[in-house]
Amino acid sequence: MTKATLNRTLYKQYKSEQKRYRLFVPILRYFGFSMLGLYLYLLFSQKGLDTKYFLLNIYAMYCNASVMILFQYYKIPQIFKNLFSQNELLVIESYRVINDNRNEIYCSFLMELYGRNYKPEQMNHNLTEMKDLILSLETLDWEKIGRVYFSVFFLISGFLFYLLYPLESI
Repeated sequence: MTKATLNRTLYKQYKSEQKRYRLFVPILRYFGFSMLGLYLYLLFSQKGLDTKYFLLNIYAMYCNASVMILFQYYKIPQIFKNLFSQNELLVIESYRVINDNRNEIYCSFLMELYGRNYKPEQMNHNLTEMKDLILSLETLDWEKIGRVYFSVFFLISGFLFYLLYPLESI
């Protein structure tokens, strides 16, 4: 694989990862608020509501709390994790992509971490300073935690919908 191809691949991978993150957050929030809305509708429209529908309220809170795990999962994009690779070419090309697109990639990374409170001198970090920043952020393996969490999330979601579907006499 040539350096130019690797460069384009790394940049496309970064953009794809950011699209997934920006897609999943609203979906989880939508599910959470729709379950809460359905619970409130059932609560106020039905007399003698079965207690199992209280699970919708719990599920709504669970969906909204899942956004925090999703943030931790996507907090450090893969292109920054590549800086710790054993493959020197991957490290060099990842840093080159970050450096060439510093305003887009590194600035958005800092904005996601600190909001507008990042220091302007952080935009000028070199490779070792970037690695130090990432090491200070990555205390747990959020990639593994996220995979396990969302596997459990989908199992619980499936069980809940199996339990509640079909909604009797709405």
